[in-house]
Amino acid sequence: MGQEARYAWFPGCWVSNRMPYIEAADRRVLDAFGIELVEMKGARCCPEPYAVLGLGRDAWLGLAGRNLTIAEEMKYDILTPCPGCYNTLKTANASLRNDSSRRKRANDLLSKMGREFKGEVQVEHTVNILHSKIGLEKIAGAIKHPLSGLRVATHYGCHLLKPSKVTGIDDPERPIILDELVRVTGADSVPYLRKTLCCGGPISSVDENASYAIAREKLLKVKQAGADCLVVACPACMIQYDTNQHSIEKTFGEAYEIPIFYHTELLCLAMEMTFDEIGFHHQVKPDKVLEKLNIPHK
Repeated sequence: MGQEARYAWFPGCWVSNRMPYIEAADRRVLDAFGIELVEMKGARCCPEPYAVLGLGRDAWLGLAGRNLTIAEEMKYDILTPCPGCYNTLKTANASLRNDSSRRKRANDLLSKMGREFKGEVQVEHTVNILHSKIGLEKIAGAIKHPLSGLRVATHYGCHLLKPSKVTGIDDPERPIILDELVRVTGADSVPYLRKTLCCGGPISSVDENASYAIAREKLLKVKQAGADCLVVACPACMIQYDTNQHSIEKTFGEAYEIPIFYHTELLCLAMEMTFDEIGFHHQVKPDKVLEKLNIPHK
């Protein structure tokens, strides 16, 4: 397909350092639809909304504003696979645009680095670009290996949807866009209880047992619904459900064995990209899903 758009690519810290397979899947899918991801040279942490915001909102807005000015210099809107980065950058962008006093304080900080926030770019998440900009019809036309018979539970997480006045992606209580991106692959989106429950990841540094208990409830509900796998749109949720799943099993003396996929990985399978192209460097091996779909794998 011809080149349709360019975005300033902001993968975020966790994708860059711990989950390069998410970026690989994003790049392969978006490239197939003519979207070029351009590196944001010099970009730093979004910044992370918990620790940094605790140092003061002006510092947080100044750091976020620095990233926004890099995209402004590039003259491209920002695209990120991380809801945390999406939420931070979109919230900061709106705050700096709409509050002249905050914008002045942020620009006072940025001026020391020879930068100025102008409010010239938008911030997008990969889910929204796929669903709203590329569209379900075009995606459906690219499906080569329908994932028929696969039962998929979706997990939206918190930062993609809330605060809804800022993110504006979907109904925060009854979201549908991730489910529709699952269905367009030919898979079934499985309803289950506590669908909008947080993964529990944000409190892990304060109370790991409470964090695991929240994730356990979600994993149990997904398993009870008869889902073959869980699809997420957030690297932090991916870590909680995939990287930590064996630890959660050990903590509660239970077995879930639920493979976790980032949402573009599922699209990669349906678009018939090879196993080697995608990678799937997951802790919970996706073998049973791949076998059900008759997809060759190592």
